[in-house]
Amino acid sequence: MLKKILLLGLAVALCLPLGAGASGDFWIHVYVNEAGSDGDRVKINLPLNLVESILPMIETDELHDGILELDELDLAGIEFDKLGEILRKSEDGEYVTIEEDDEIVRISKEGDRILIHVESRKHKKSGDGPREKVEINLPIHVIDALTTDDPHELNILAAIEALTKEGETGLITVHDDDDIVRVWIDKKSTQDD
Repeated sequence: MLKKILLLGLAVALCLPLGAGASGDFWIHVYVNEAGSDGDRVKINLPLNLVESILPMIETDELHDGILELDELDLAGIEFDKLGEILRKSEDGEYVTIEEDDEIVRISKEGDRILIHVESRKHKKSGDGPREKVEINLPIHVIDALTTDDPHELNILAAIEALTKEGETGLITVHDDDDIVRVWIDKKSTQDD
């Protein structure tokens, strides 16, 4: 379950901000630092207005006209517009906690954001194995904007427009043992070391 959430979270985070550049001031940053002596370190810094211009030109089986097709995820029956409205009016708190043998998943609300925290646990018997921690921080209005009439699609361009209202924000942080992945938006053209 952790791997599925991690992959979905990274896909959403990488797709959402890609066009958030209605304002030329904002940049999308992706930072990857693999542990170990031969681990790679990757820094991506892109002006959002550049990516916003390029995104509509990408035509693949999964992405066209700013719409991301999801074959394995069926959102039928979920009325995101109503869900968003209800969430905005609801109290802050931890809404869902799932504790499994190998991981804990928490979904909570803080202000106008939905927070998803996933943390793997070391196996109880052996005490070994990798520890992973995923933190996803999504504004509720961006979640609203993702939906389309087709329950197998996400409207990336609409979510991008909604995300431009956020300004500087962190979206995803992943820690896998000593490996780190971060995705965020700010007004800097570089990343601080």
